[in-house]
Amino acid sequence: MTKYFCLYLFFAFLFFNSIIYAADIGIISVEQLRALQQGFNRDFLILDVTNSHAYNYEHIDGAVNFPLQDIEKRCNELPDDKLIVTYCHCGVEDIMAKAAAEKLAHLGFKKVVYLGIPTGAFDSYKESGYPVSVSGRNHDIASMSFVMSDEKSSQIESPLAVTPEEIQLRVQDSSKQYTGSYTIVDLREENEYKEGHIEGAVSHPFDKLFNRDSKKGKYLFDIFPRNKEIFFYCDDDLKSQIAISVLINRKYDLVYYLKDGLNSWQKMGYKLTK
Repeated sequence: MTKYFCLYLFFAFLFFNSIIYAADIGIISVEQLRALQQGFNRDFLILDVTNSHAYNYEHIDGAVNFPLQDIEKRCNELPDDKLIVTYCHCGVEDIMAKAAAEKLAHLGFKKVVYLGIPTGAFDSYKESGYPVSVSGRNHDIASMSFVMSDEKSSQIESPLAVTPEEIQLRVQDSSKQYTGSYTIVDLREENEYKEGHIEGAVSHPFDKLFNRDSKKGKYLFDIFPRNKEIFFYCDDDLKSQIAISVLINRKYDLVYYLKDGLNSWQKMGYKLTK
């Protein structure tokens, strides 16, 4: 029994190190990640690089929430002696997970890989029946204890969130001060958009927004102008926050989301147009 146990440790060691040293930024598969989770060597950290709302909705069991846009300012929280595995589950997994790994490598972290095999790795992970948490809680990096994410979010207001009044100011701009300076994007399904939307908004359903144009090799969201304010909204604000996270990673500076989505717009009594 001891012999087989030692062999197991030996092959686990080879497997673990083959991931770390394969490249400065490696890519691992769902099965490799699962092998890490089940192994005896716990010298690794899984980072979920989506925003806190998406993380709270669901995440790989044991993963720490570490949004892509926070990496530079929070990198000192991360251990430099562990393997770091980045992943995302927002519809553009490969882009964001890889971008996060590249940022970490640029910041000097030597043991960084991202979950990217197969495409849509998070869905594959779930479909394989591997553990996923829907806890509404965040893991603390230092102690791996739990802290309620909504306690933090109630204290910190995102500077990227705008109120219905701020968008209404632009829509009802009698002075023409804002004419041509902004775009409003409705992320709901097309049939929902047709039933009623904010005046001037254009329809770009969330699921289609991340499709790649096979001829141009670009994502559909690349059509958005970089020199204009872009306001996203959906029914609540989860998809909007994911959308702006992706655009921020694509070097967009003027992206915002309607806090609490269309629900907040209607609560203010503002009209929808068809």
